[in-house]
Amino acid sequence: MVDKTDLEILESYVFLGQSRYRVRLKGTNILFNVNAISDDEALEKALEMARKIGLNKEVLDEIRRRFSKGESKTIVDNALTK
Repeated sequence: MVDKTDLEILESYVFLGQSRYRVRLKGTNILFNVNAISDDEALEKALEMARKIGLNKEVLDEIRRRFSKGESKTIVDNALTK
């Protein structure tokens, strides 16, 4: 299962009076944009989104492997259909 160590907060900002965060899955170009009041809440919301779309360690490792090779296919679709 994906956990907080797989995530990194890229930025926090205020949009229309709400605190928002851009959270990235380390080693990928996958970003989650979440509304949160703290760094910890932002990471929890990003984890929840990752789990909802079916990301687990195996899929994440495959995405990272392909991303590091510079493959430009829709690697998420390919990894999730395995």
